[in-house]
Amino acid sequence: MPDRTQQLIAGRYRLDRSLGVGGMGQVWLAEDSLLGRTVAVKVVDLRGRGDEEALRARVMREARAAARIDDPGSVRIFDVVDDGHAVYLVMELIEAPTLADIVTAEGPLAADAVARIGLDVLGALAAAHRAGIVHRDVKPNNVMVLSDGSAKLADFGIASVKDDPSLTATGMVLGTPKYMSPEQARGETAGAPADLWGLGALLYFAVEGEPPFDRGDTLPTLHAVLHDEPRPLRRAGGLAPVIGALLTKDPAGRPSTHDARRLLQGVAAGAPRTMVLPAVRERTPAAPSPRPTPPGNRRWLSALAIVAAVALVAAAGVALTYDGDKGAVATGPGTTTTSAPPSTTTTAKPTTTTTTEPATVERPSGVPSDWVSYRGDGWQIWHPSDWSPKAGPAGSVDIGSPAGDYFRVDTVDEPSDDPKAAWEAQEQSFAADHPDYQRIRIDDVEFRGLDAAMWEFTFEGLHAADLGFSDGDRGYALYLVAGEDRWDDLADTRQAFQDGFEISA
Repeated sequence: MPDRTQQLIAGRYRLDRSLGVGGMGQVWLAEDSLLGRTVAVKVVDLRGRGDEEALRARVMREARAAARIDDPGSVRIFDVVDDGHAVYLVMELIEAPTLADIVTAEGPLAADAVARIGLDVLGALAAAHRAGIVHRDVKPNNVMVLSDGSAKLADFGIASVKDDPSLTATGMVLGTPKYMSPEQARGETAGAPADLWGLGALLYFAVEGEPPFDRGDTLPTLHAVLHDEPRPLRRAGGLAPVIGALLTKDPAGRPSTHDARRLLQGVAAGAPRTMVLPAVRERTPAAPSPRPTPPGNRRWLSALAIVAAVALVAAAGVALTYDGDKGAVATGPGTTTTSAPPSTTTTAKPTTTTTTEPATVERPSGVPSDWVSYRGDGWQIWHPSDWSPKAGPAGSVDIGSPAGDYFRVDTVDEPSDDPKAAWEAQEQSFAADHPDYQRIRIDDVEFRGLDAAMWEFTFEGLHAADLGFSDGDRGYALYLVAGEDRWDDLADTRQAFQDGFEISA
């Protein structure tokens, strides 16, 4: 990133020092010379980031969402400046640690203090919901706690705005699995109850010192969110009933904001007005979340199956994993992968370490003579020797090229009966988060005598094709994503990938 120290924005905002870096941009401490106050400025450089207009629309979406919320518990947006090359969000400066920082440094907090924090967050959420906005990523890292014990909710970067014409009624949700509601994990529309679930998970973390459903990895965590009860509460005291109500699996069964406020007020009555906070480094509104991904191949899940890759959507052609409270972490194009040795057969289950063995494998017709084979869990594929297999999201396997393109193989044990309908349903969600999404086709096709569907589309400077099919017992998705400028050159490669795919014992 360029050094913007002392850069003057719009003739009045002078950048002083960087406060944090994220996938969307960099947050700076700045001085507003016109009003003589210190502010925070989020700088989103549009150059070299794929489709500039799509990114600009995403930033403006965050600004509009935050600006419409009038509540002391929400970080305020003062101004937006667009100079053509970058967008600058001028925000209220909050020099305070996050709730995650505090609990990590000091351990679990007292129930009454947590209830007071919860009331501030709930106030911000209620104001957002009245404005037709759903935050969709309520978690400890997005809550900043001031020295007087009050809290502010930050980062509306993935908020859903009800009357935004770029969004459809159904939205694919980006979030953090440990704090994600069941309906978000299933890829369903996230309404106000999803934020209340996030509040419940946040309160649980604050009073217990750990998230209620964390199982270490993404897939087990999402399974727990969908099917398990939260870990037993040990320290919650009077907070236990409200946390239990907020973490009700059925959105319709969760309390309203009014009822939740009433429950929290009773617990917060004994909270001190001032909290002693640890000496944590200065923070401003949560630095931008790392950027998410194009749709992975886990599109075949029925409504009751685990949706890991499906929930990982958005920009820049990166595959995602999850790392603690950091949310989405890019591991796709532009990142380093481990190369498989050339002229060998690699054998590995997707979630285990790849090993090699000098086996002789029959080469299918259509596969180039210099390609090597990779054996997954019940399937085999061939790939160019300079493309590198690695574990992808939710047990999938990504085979990445030196240029950053990748081919993904994903499987699921509960496939849809209608592959075309499955793609069309996922398209609605994906398009909701990608204003520049363009369908090329969703066609019924045949693959090896099996009913299949091909979904081809473009977004944010990328071109993708996803082939889905089922052998009756298992669903498969073969997905290639590449830069638009390289797509035509990869036509033979994509066909050879499909020719070389085989279901094995």
